[in-house]
Formats: sequence, C-alpha cells, structure tokens
Amino acid sequence: MAVAAALAGGSASAQWYAGGSLGQSKTNYNAGQLSADLRAVGVTATGAISSSDIGLKAFAGYSFNGNFALEGGYFNMGRPLTSNGTVTAPTAATFSGKVEGQGVNLDAVGTLPLAQGFSLIGRLGAAYFQTKATTTVTAGNLSSYGNATSNKFVPVFGVGAQYDFTKTIAGRIEAQRFSKVGNSNTGSGDVDFYSAGIVVKF
Repeated sequence: MAVAAALAGGSASAQWYAGGSLGQSKTNYNAGQLSADLRAVGVTATGAISSSDIGLKAFAGYSFNGNFALEGGYFNMGRPLTSNGTVTAPTAATFSGKVEGQGVNLDAVGTLPLAQGFSLIGRLGAAYFQTKATTTVTAGNLSSYGNATSNKFVPVFGVGAQYDFTKTIAGRIEAQRFSKVGNSNTGSGDVDFYSAGIVVKF
C-alpha cells in the first residue's frame, strides 16, 4: 500500500500552495558560554540567558509533482536570545541584551507520500537572514548602548511530516535549522525552529 501511495503521489499534477506556521525558535547559547565570552575580553560577570522565543513563517510554493516542490517565504524568529546580568570587574555595572532574527528563504522541498494521507517532507535551501543585536550597559547613572547587524545568506535544512485533511487543506509539523547566522559583532550560531502550520493547496 505504501509503495502504491508513493507512486500515486509521484504522478500528481502540478499545484500551487501557500500557508503559515507558528512555533518555537531556539539557540544553543547558555549562561556558562556568556560568562566565558565575557572573561575572554577581561570582564567578570554573571548572567542569565533565555535561548528561545516564538517564531513564525509565511510561505508559498509550487509542487511540480507529488515528490518535489520549490518553496519561498518570510520568517521571523523573534528574539531567540536575550540576556541580562551583573558585572563585578573591571567596574560594577548591569547589562542586558537581545538578538533578533528575520529574513526570506527559498528551499527545495521533497515529499515522500505514505498511506492514509500522511507524508514525510525534507527541505534544503538558503535564507537571507538578518540578525540584529542590541546591548545596554548601566553603571551608576550612566548607560551605554551598542547595536550590531548582520545580513548574510545561510544554509537551511529541515525535516517534518504532513497530513492531508482534504484535497486542499493539510497540516504540517517541521523542524528546521538556519545554520551559522550572525557574525563576530552580533554573535554567531545556529537557530532552530520547531513549528506547526497549515497548507492550502490551489
């Protein structure tokens, strides 16, 4: 049955679709890494890290058949990294920071139809990812602000599953990774996005 379904999916006609997803964006940065990075530049501090936020994406695609599509869209990862803490040396101060991410993507999406409306999906593509980092340091009555921005193309890959409720409406869950976003000024690393969404086929 699964083989028959896959063959049937491969012969499906071309089709436009669009949709949206909502979920959680995450980084792997933690408080220990923050303290180590500050020590590397001569600052002694302790701090707390929040390494996740709400993210979303809107997308549209063209399915050439039941197994291959091109998909593009807009995404906003919210603030997948925020920090705050206290500096004890070289001077007493407090600090807070946030990193925001958004951009556009174009991916090749492969689909493996299974039985009873279920499909496995995988994606590989590229995103133009904008990273914005803002830092505030307060010492006594004085405050200083720092801003840095990175705009770069990064690789995107992901896996997921889809279920066709009807011929025109499907649900999708997915895990994606935006690899090596940012730079030395904003901080660099991977952003993961775990989402659930709806697909509308035309």
